[in-house]
Amino acid sequence: MNELLIIENIFVPKKKKSIFNWNKSNWPQWNLSVPKLIIYNNENTAFYIPYDNKNLTFPHIEKQSMLDDNVILTYFEKSQNANNYHNSYEFTNRKKDILHKIDYFDIQEIVEQNDLSKAWYWLWKDCLKATKQQIKKTNIEVFINHFEFLFKNSIYNLLKHSGTEIIDLNNQFVKDFLNAKKSLLEYFQQNYTNNSEISNKISDLQEIILTYKEDLIEIYFNFFKSFKDIYLSVTASDKPNMTLQLERKIRDLNVQLKYMKKINDTSITKVENDLKIRDLNWEIEYYKKHIKHLNKQAKKLINAIVLNLKKEIKTLNLKKQQLENNNEEYFDAIKDIQLKKFELKIWNKNYKKLLYLTNSEIWNLNLSIKSEINLFVNNNFLNLHGYSDFSIREIKNFIKQEFDFDIASYLNHSKKKCDFVNQQITNASNGISEIKRLKFNHLSSYTNSVSTHEFQEKIHQTNAELNWTHFAEERLFKSRLLSKEFKLKRVSTNIKDNQNEILTFSKSLLNKIAKSKVDSIFINQVSEVIFDLRDFIKNNWGSNLLAELISYTSTNEKLTTKLLKKFWAIINFANTYQDLSIPQYAYLETFNELDSADKAKLKLAKYRLAGIEILFIQDILDKKDEFENKNEFLRVLLKLTSSQNINCVFITSNLETIRQNFDRVYFFDDSQLLEAGLVSEVFENAVHPLVKTLIKNPDISLNYQRNPDFSESFVKETLHKVDSNENHVVYSTLKQLQGWLHLSKTSDKVNSLSDTEDGKSFEEKQKFINENYVSILNEQQINLTEPEQFTDLNNIILTKVEQFTVETKNSDTNLIEKLY
Repeated sequence: MNELLIIENIFVPKKKKSIFNWNKSNWPQWNLSVPKLIIYNNENTAFYIPYDNKNLTFPHIEKQSMLDDNVILTYFEKSQNANNYHNSYEFTNRKKDILHKIDYFDIQEIVEQNDLSKAWYWLWKDCLKATKQQIKKTNIEVFINHFEFLFKNSIYNLLKHSGTEIIDLNNQFVKDFLNAKKSLLEYFQQNYTNNSEISNKISDLQEIILTYKEDLIEIYFNFFKSFKDIYLSVTASDKPNMTLQLERKIRDLNVQLKYMKKINDTSITKVENDLKIRDLNWEIEYYKKHIKHLNKQAKKLINAIVLNLKKEIKTLNLKKQQLENNNEEYFDAIKDIQLKKFELKIWNKNYKKLLYLTNSEIWNLNLSIKSEINLFVNNNFLNLHGYSDFSIREIKNFIKQEFDFDIASYLNHSKKKCDFVNQQITNASNGISEIKRLKFNHLSSYTNSVSTHEFQEKIHQTNAELNWTHFAEERLFKSRLLSKEFKLKRVSTNIKDNQNEILTFSKSLLNKIAKSKVDSIFINQVSEVIFDLRDFIKNNWGSNLLAELISYTSTNEKLTTKLLKKFWAIINFANTYQDLSIPQYAYLETFNELDSADKAKLKLAKYRLAGIEILFIQDILDKKDEFENKNEFLRVLLKLTSSQNINCVFITSNLETIRQNFDRVYFFDDSQLLEAGLVSEVFENAVHPLVKTLIKNPDISLNYQRNPDFSESFVKETLHKVDSNENHVVYSTLKQLQGWLHLSKTSDKVNSLSDTEDGKSFEEKQKFINENYVSILNEQQINLTEPEQFTDLNNIILTKVEQFTVETKNSDTNLIEKLY
């Protein structure tokens, strides 16, 4: 399977009102029960939760999952073999760790126009935060020793080129700004009354400033992309530079020299045997590590299974407390608790004996035990009346005597693996002892001595070549250092001077228009534009970053962790910009001014940078507030979640949205999970009556006010596969499932019958049945008629009975006359 996150064992008992807690929260109003939710990797999942739910909502599920110790969360780490999680079975049950991998996003944030943040600023901060793992994987010392001079030499031309572009742009902007300023002030200072002309001049100023900002960040974007290419190219492990090649050569020559000296001091046979001993020691070490790793993984998984069983027992005890002692379901809860305890006993009793199984084998054992228990329950406890008169002691004894699980094959397999590993270690140890008992005569060789001397000379020569390479790179860097420092410092100074010039001229414009007597509306418009420009110049992190890189490149300054963090932030920013494919102006506009598609892209980028792997997305809760271009927004959203390696879980009450966009669906009413599976399976072959009714009539609601009967059988219900299909499950009792499947088959026959003449009378009998009235009686589904139609239906039935009676009497009379 391809599980990514499993949420299990959610149960919250109905809140009982009393005079002591009357003013407190009345949640939950019905018992809330969600046995199991599975989020699969690379699948788009939807939760159908009615928009008017008050009892079962996603925030309630999320809060309960994190705060309730009995709720089981299991997150499976993505491994190289993404299609088989249970073989590697790297997982975590720690909710604190899982919390860092999931997040929640409400589409209402996109619809509401109140977010004034700009992506140009917050995206850079998120890129900085996302560098933690990248910095850990980077060896600063290796970079300084092998790449720093080459990197500084490579990045010099890029800094010079980008800096020159910025200076040219700033100079041109200052000219354009001064012209626009002069033209605008002519109208303001002369108290010009032509409002349209003033508006045009303000628009011209806005256009000049907007074009400048877009052109400037385009230069930065191009710089970031080139910086990324240079850094990754210089540090690429598959393309080692001359320094690394020489170091590897020296390392290999030293290894050869080491063994040549050994051969010269002893003999080649002795060295060969020493290598055999080395290999056998490695083999022993491998098997010891293998056993240790196997034991560690097995303990982790078995401990998780045991802990989960204990939590399930606690939840069953909690359910039992909601029932009266003479209730049939009370004894059913006792039965479930005893079976869980029996299952727990199997694991505890055989704990140490199972530690040599792989995780996949332990998982298969777990599934086998649960399968045997389900079979035992179906064979012995399907009918509540068959054991509800038993005492608790009799139920315990019956389970103890009748249920048996044969675990011998797993224990034998575990023991064989343990014995095999121990035997391999013993064989290797014996091999080492035999080799050590052998004796060798030392034979000196003049040839070996000469070869050793030649190898030593070769190493000296390679070392000299390495030192020369270091010297050449450093000399090349230092020979141009003064020139680089002068040129780059001048670039940095000019950029700073340009910025100060822009701030001075803009402040002058603000002072002069403030004294003008034109309409205050125009003064406010100009002030808003100028304040935005000044804010952009003062908070332009790009110019500050460029100044830092110039300082690093043009001096003997060494790479630090702080600067390395910015290196990786630049790379993250470049990758994000290339992935999102949104125009430059979108980074400078406030979030509420962007269209839905760009908002979705930026939101997804934010979550990806934060390392989120599962994103729960809440649809608009009120059906009346569906926003424009929702389908386009969803298309972009799902495409991005796939490209950004984020798994999407969409929470909605729109069936058509689920049908068109998602792979898997979970249906909830206002108290529990109803049915789940692949969208194609559930929509075509729905089994649960409420889900079938909903699919036929999407405008109805499944909240608790409509049908509270289904929330009361929480003790006995479990997830059942439909026709042994892993991709279609129903939350019900086995009897309910069998009854619903029987009704579905009967309904299919009726549908085929309705096309014939014989089917018309059946349709006439069914025309008064209202599907909106569904109930359960003696664990079977029945349909209730509408009250106002009941009289009409009753009259029809009585008429049919009278007709049948008359016909019977007439036939009896005719028969008697014939006989006599």
